[in-house]
Amino acid sequence: MKCYIMIALNVFLFPFCPLAVDASAWELVTRERVQTIKDKYRAVADRLDAVEGALEFDTVARLGADIDSLPLAPKEDPEWRNWRRAKLELWLGALDLIDRTKDQAFNPDDAPERNVAPPPGTTISAGGAPGAIRDPKLRQEYEQAIKRNEEKAKRYLLQRRIPSLDRQWAESVKRYISIQYATETQDVNEIRSLIDRRLSRDKRREQILTFVMQRGGTQR
Repeated sequence: MKCYIMIALNVFLFPFCPLAVDASAWELVTRERVQTIKDKYRAVADRLDAVEGALEFDTVARLGADIDSLPLAPKEDPEWRNWRRAKLELWLGALDLIDRTKDQAFNPDDAPERNVAPPPGTTISAGGAPGAIRDPKLRQEYEQAIKRNEEKAKRYLLQRRIPSLDRQWAESVKRYISIQYATETQDVNEIRSLIDRRLSRDKRREQILTFVMQRGGTQR
């Protein structure tokens, strides 16, 4: 499932403007800074889309640091709410990626082979170099077995480590909500709207929504 995220960021106002700088020049600098930050948001959104189905744990894990490092406009900026919403949408998209990546049938006892056994009819030992097999058909068979085992190893590592990443990102989302959102109705409604839009798993929706409601003592 693609994460088509629309970043609604239009203006970024600095809290002050040095008098020594020409107004038009300062406006240009401001626009360039805004565009740079917009580009960062779009780049992270693109990576969130592209990482779908990735087997490398580090590729998936890096998204959390990318989102966490995205800047926000100051709260006095009229566009601050758009920036705040865009970043939460990315965080929720990351949690949904976790949910879609988890393999419910994962068996931790089904580990990859340390050394792949060559096919019958060869004289090399397990883990030996494919190039040592003279028969091209047997060599290809062995190379394919090694490749399958390498992919299995990546999936295995991903599934072993993703629960920890899940907990880490869930806490990051809760912390972000606690800092950036009040418990007033307008803020709660914004979060609920994003939950409905970005999270596809009922269990995850319940997890985040329960946190949002409990922090404000709100009845669902």
